[in-house]
This record gives sequence, C-alpha cells and structure tokens, in this order.
Amino acid sequence: MCLLYLSERLNALAGTHWRAFSTQNYFDSKGVFTGVLWAAPLILLQTAMLTGFLYRAAKLLVALKRQQIGKRRPRAAPSEPAKAASGPRTRRAARE
Repeated sequence: MCLLYLSERLNALAGTHWRAFSTQNYFDSKGVFTGVLWAAPLILLQTAMLTGFLYRAAKLLVALKRQQIGKRRPRAAPSEPAKAASGPRTRRAARE
C-alpha cells in the first residue's frame, strides 16, 4: 500500500528528471504513466490476494460450522443401528 502512495511522488520526481534516463517525457502531472505501469499491477495483485483470503476464510467457516453442527446432533444408540442408518425421519414417520 505504501508503494501505491509513493507512486505519485515518484512520478513527480521522474517528471522533473526525465532527461537523465529517457529521450521522451512520459511522466505527466496526473501520474497516468506511473499509475499504469506501477500502481495498476499492484492493485490487481492486492485484489487477487484479498479474493484468495476471503475464499479461504469462507471455506474455513463452512468447515467449522459443519463440525459444530455435527457435534450437536444426537448420537444413535448402539441398540438401534438400523434406524439410524435408514436416514432422517420425518415427524409423521416418528409418530407412527
């Protein structure tokens, strides 16, 4: 983030000393050249990193919630293995 902030100052500095390293002045007062060549790739990388972090956080949250829900479910008694394996029961099936 600091590099993005400094890109404006680097553009101004390069605009004043462009003859030392270039044959044309690419550095305008608004910093378009530096923004395109320096800041835009950094912003794209930061966006990709943020997207990756959010994706990992979402996967971790889903895994955590599944684990919490799994711990809340009542365990089937050992004497009733057939009923537990048959799948979820509805209220109507439970009354019959």
